[in-house]
Amino acid sequence: MSIRRHQTGTGESTTRTFSIIIAGLAHAGLRPQEFSVVSLGRCEHDEGVSIHALSIPREVLNCVSELRKLDLYLETNDDLFKNPKTWQTHTSTFLSRCPHLRHLRLAFRDWKHTERVFASVAQKVVLPKLEVLILDNIRCAGADLRQFLEAHPGLRSLRLENLDVTGSITFADTLSVLEVKHDRLVDFRCDQIAQNSFRLFFDTLGKLDECTDWHYRLEDNQEALDFWADFVSVLEPFKYIGIAEAWEGVQQKIGLLRDDIRVSTRDYHPDYPLGGYWWYV
Repeated sequence: MSIRRHQTGTGESTTRTFSIIIAGLAHAGLRPQEFSVVSLGRCEHDEGVSIHALSIPREVLNCVSELRKLDLYLETNDDLFKNPKTWQTHTSTFLSRCPHLRHLRLAFRDWKHTERVFASVAQKVVLPKLEVLILDNIRCAGADLRQFLEAHPGLRSLRLENLDVTGSITFADTLSVLEVKHDRLVDFRCDQIAQNSFRLFFDTLGKLDECTDWHYRLEDNQEALDFWADFVSVLEPFKYIGIAEAWEGVQQKIGLLRDDIRVSTRDYHPDYPLGGYWWYV
């Protein structure tokens, strides 16, 4: 079961559609195993489900208790919260009612409030059967990200996309946790990662000067690296994407990525109009 709706400014909202479906499931006594609320394009052009819609009575929440796969695309940029003192816990409460999840994609349309929302998720949600985790378009404290990953050592696939990690716990620290404690990982990918709004790079690749399809040229007349052999690929419009897959030895590759990280300055100007610091407040 999925909700796929591109924002048009007319008709039923994604939030209302979500609420109607959840109420209908509860009324019919149905407990689906898959539920997706997904974006159709770039985050800023699609409408997510408002967090206040996740404030659901416990008896209604029982309808999601058998979910194995959940793709949840949320909207935090609204003021419709029923209780301003507890709104940040709605997401964690909802996820806690899905103990059988094996696949979770948690994504947000905007940065507003995501740090507080994810902090509640990290502190309250443990999904013992989780194997696939995708986090997208989230600003979160490094300590919370590390805590959540430490609570899920059984992950087989992890994707961290468009994250701005805040606080003193760095993204390199997070990679250290993955290298040591996640020995079941067969697929790890990260792209568009920032640390306190500073762009992260993989240092040995140098600064990308030109990218046309899969042909590369580096600055200072360096010889082009075999990016596939180095297990790091560069894709337009993103600056750098780190990839580790089963046949490469994921733990070893994560260790190399961790040691290779450097942080750019705010004066960096991206080569592509779709790149850049779109995690700025």
